[in-house]
Order: sequence, then C-alpha cells, then structure tokens
Amino acid sequence: MTIYEHIPTLKTERLDLRGPRSEDFPVYRDFFADAAASHFYGGPMEADRAWRVLATDLGIGHCVDMAAGRL
Repeated sequence: MTIYEHIPTLKTERLDLRGPRSEDFPVYRDFFADAAASHFYGGPMEADRAWRVLATDLGIGHCVDMAAGRL
C-alpha cells in the first residue's frame, strides 16, 4: 500500500491525473534518462536512481534504502 492509494483520480476528456504507481517505472526511467527533460529534476540519471525517485514518490523509499543496506 502506498500513500497515494487514497488520492482520487481526476478525469477529463483529455487527462487522467492520479498519484504515481510502481508500474510507472518505465516512464520515470525514460524521463530521467533524458538530460534535457530531467535537467531541473536532478537528471539525467541511471535507471536504478530513477527507481529510487519513484520509490520515494510512492512513500517506500526507506524500504529500498534498507534493502540496499543504506540504512
């Protein structure tokens, strides 16, 4: 369970706005791999760091750090 599961989804004809999900990783990976797109967000970065950004956004970043022995 993530902290975003209780965020409602806002839907319009052209947009679905929702909280992040783990299946969003390919989008995070591609965004952070693009230097121009991610410049103001700490990028570019490798896929493992992009996963940590997503994990933090999901509220599970501390679990990722613990599993990697960083905490």
